[in-house]
Amino acid sequence: MSGQHKGSWDEPVYGTNEQGEEVTASFGRGNLEGHTLLRSGHDLPPEEFRRTGAHDHYGSGNGQNNNGTDRGNYTGDGSR
Repeated sequence: MSGQHKGSWDEPVYGTNEQGEEVTASFGRGNLEGHTLLRSGHDLPPEEFRRTGAHDHYGSGNGQNNNGTDRGNYTGDGSR
């Protein structure tokens, strides 16, 4: 968690999207509620998955990263 947030992230969950592709996601709590970290695949341990640059970030639509980041880590349906 960054010092600029008063929230935290749930442990990553592993699943598949509608196309059957593996994805890893983590959901925000506190002031990060409504935000999601998302990555294609199941290839990273939790501590590496949460590092900046290892996931794309989707949020509520207000402020930095809230409309989403496209770092190329999530390539499934709905990615930019």
